[in-house]
Amino acid sequence: RSSDLGDDALGSKLVNAYLAMTILSALFYLLISSVFYMWAWRYPEPEEIAKRRRIYGIIGNLIVSDFPIFMVEVQIVWKVQFATPLQGLCFIFTCLSFAYSAFRVWTFIMVKVIKHQAPVAGAQSTYTGGRGFNGIPQNTYSPNRFDEGPRSDDFDMRAGGVLPAPGRGASYH
Repeated sequence: RSSDLGDDALGSKLVNAYLAMTILSALFYLLISSVFYMWAWRYPEPEEIAKRRRIYGIIGNLIVSDFPIFMVEVQIVWKVQFATPLQGLCFIFTCLSFAYSAFRVWTFIMVKVIKHQAPVAGAQSTYTGGRGFNGIPQNTYSPNRFDEGPRSDDFDMRAGGVLPAPGRGASYH
């Protein structure tokens, strides 16, 4: 129990660090992260930019708030275990907040990496067509794919042929 640990179980250095991180977290959220959240909420179009603004707020919270407070709370729990149920509850919420922010930031980074570098099969670009099991090159044109006709010059600019060519609608008979 906390009475068995004495008043100086944590030491003033850890208590001061926790207090400083709490104050810094609150100020950063109020002055910076909330601005990104409100900016994304107020101007939801275009959606990609609004998502990016929300992620910037989450990245800021992760770096300035969630990660440092998580590290301090882990040290506190390591030293005194769960002295009170309230401390345990706070630790659970800190872990959830850190995990959510870290997952969102990791997902954002992975999506950016995937968009930046498209996967390439072997030494051949994905736009040049593949080879069948018999080793013969296959044509990427398919007469049933959105009625696009032969490959046009803007084929690579249309998401690899997934979208119909301009002026040609998809037929869903």
